[in-house]
Amino acid sequence: MSKRNKCGLYRRKNSKVYHFDFRLNGMRFYGSTGCTDKREAETFVQRVEVEAYRRPPPQSDATVKGDRTLSQAISDYIDQHLKHLSGSRKRIGDLQNIETKLGGDIMLSQINRTVMIQLRDKRLNDFRWDMPTQGVVSRGTVNEMLRALDGMLNYACETWDVPKRYSKLGKVLLKIPKPKTRVYTLEEQDRICKHLCTEDQAIVHALIRTALRRQNLVELKWEDVNLETGVLYLRVKGGDPEVIPMTPDIRAIIEERRGNHPVYVFTYLVPERRHFAKLGWMEAGSRFPVKGDVFYRHFRNACRKEGISGRVHDCRHTGATRTLIATHDLRAVQKLLKHKNIKDTERYTHLEAKDELAAMLAVEKMEKKIRARRQGARAG
Repeated sequence: MSKRNKCGLYRRKNSKVYHFDFRLNGMRFYGSTGCTDKREAETFVQRVEVEAYRRPPPQSDATVKGDRTLSQAISDYIDQHLKHLSGSRKRIGDLQNIETKLGGDIMLSQINRTVMIQLRDKRLNDFRWDMPTQGVVSRGTVNEMLRALDGMLNYACETWDVPKRYSKLGKVLLKIPKPKTRVYTLEEQDRICKHLCTEDQAIVHALIRTALRRQNLVELKWEDVNLETGVLYLRVKGGDPEVIPMTPDIRAIIEERRGNHPVYVFTYLVPERRHFAKLGWMEAGSRFPVKGDVFYRHFRNACRKEGISGRVHDCRHTGATRTLIATHDLRAVQKLLKHKNIKDTERYTHLEAKDELAAMLAVEKMEKKIRARRQGARAG
């Protein structure tokens, strides 16, 4: 039997006719094309795929073990899994949005590739923050929502034995260009910070020094801080607990904020009595915790005022690159970033041309020393 191509087209041994065999929306399609020409056979398979796409989603089988409605699945998934992970608030919001768009009565076993594509197309037409003046949501936002649903379906397949009705999420995700990463210079860092309040400046300094993700540091709680031993106890991406040592500068930043708030480390000061949409009336001198989305907006506005194209996440790239330049130890940078694979670490380190030149000059200097030593040994 010859090797099958992407659409499942193949030719059996000692046969001139092409056959096809592929899966779509949890169903298998196979048979003979009746064609001996490969181009004609591919056209035949394309017609079969179009007809398969037009088929309605298969009805849920009442005997499927563990099957449940989308509404019940989201509730169980949050209670059993998501609430134990850090930074899960965004994912919970995506799942609630999915429930609104698909309806809470749809069964998990009915969610196939066609339903995912319909969900994707609906989300693409949404406005950012439901405001037409802000334009439609980005492709990355749509993909995040699809990944949230895919994560829940994977959990349902492994834990509740609910079969998955599609194979690869990549065929549903939208293609987006990779964002340009950059490393902030000290001069750019100072220019950005001059447009930020004292609390935001401290967060920027701590993000670069620790190379932590925004969600791990901005909403840091006192229960995760141990000033006696000088460490932070955090759950990083993936839910793994990590111990983060504090430098004297980071420790000083945190100690300055002791007593400001009973729960959170970083807080904003209310200069005068005012009303907040989510917090209500707050008196002058009171404090409320810094939220990740608020800090992100402040940082983005500061970058725009200075004409700097950057993101909050670039603070992590900056911290990793500065550590590599100072230590020349990629393993140390991997430990700093809490990466399991060193290939992920290599994406976060960006050396400028002058740093590459310095490395090349160091190699030349070493080679000259070795040659001089050998010539001296021969002369002796």
